[in-house]
Amino acid sequence: MVDQQMIDALKMRELSLSKPTPFNGEQFKSKKFLQECILYMGSTRTPTTPN
Repeated sequence: MVDQQMIDALKMRELSLSKPTPFNGEQFKSKKFLQECILYMGSTRTPTTPN
């Protein structure tokens, strides 16, 4: 039988995503930077954050 504590730990497991590439001010790279930020911030929700 699987331990409830182990199940809870698996549910709380975080994804390991890399942080957005630092923005160096180049205008043509701004869209890519913003997309990376949105992806990173959207995927780092904590259990207390509502969906």
